[in-house]
Amino acid sequence: MLREFGVRGVMIDLDNTLVSWPDIDLHPTAEEWVQCLRDEGIQVCLVTNALHRTRARTVAEPLDVPFVHQASKPHWKGFKRGMEIMGTQPKETAMVGDQVFTDIFGGNLVGLFTVLVDPLGERDAWLTKVLQRPFERPFRRCHGD
Repeated sequence: MLREFGVRGVMIDLDNTLVSWPDIDLHPTAEEWVQCLRDEGIQVCLVTNALHRTRARTVAEPLDVPFVHQASKPHWKGFKRGMEIMGTQPKETAMVGDQVFTDIFGGNLVGLFTVLVDPLGERDAWLTKVLQRPFERPFRRCHGD
C-alpha cells in the first residue's frame, strides 16, 4: 500500500511502536515487517524522542536501520534528519507511530504520509501517560480505535 502512495522511505517510532515501553525487546513481527519494507524497495529509519543513543541503537542495530534519537517530535528537525539519512522528500516519506501529538501531528506538519498504530503496550513514560494519552482519546475514537 505504501508503494501505491509513492512512499520510498518510512520513519518508524521506537517506544510502543517497535518495542513496548520501557523494554528493548523487538515486537515479534518487527523484523519481518522491516524486511518486507526493504523487499519492496522502501528505506527505513528509526526516529525517536528517546534521550539516550544507546536505547535507540540497541533496537536499530538488529534491524540494520539507521536512527535519529532526541528527535524532539513534533518539531520538524528530527523528521528532516530522518529524510536526509534516507535521501527522501516529504511527499515520498511516511511516519509510523503510536502517538497522535508527536508522531502523527509532527509528521503532518512536515508534509509526511502518516500512519497511526495502536500502542504495543499499556505502559508509557509518565509524561506521555499524563499529558498526551488522555488528549488522544477523542482523536482515536474518531478513527474507530
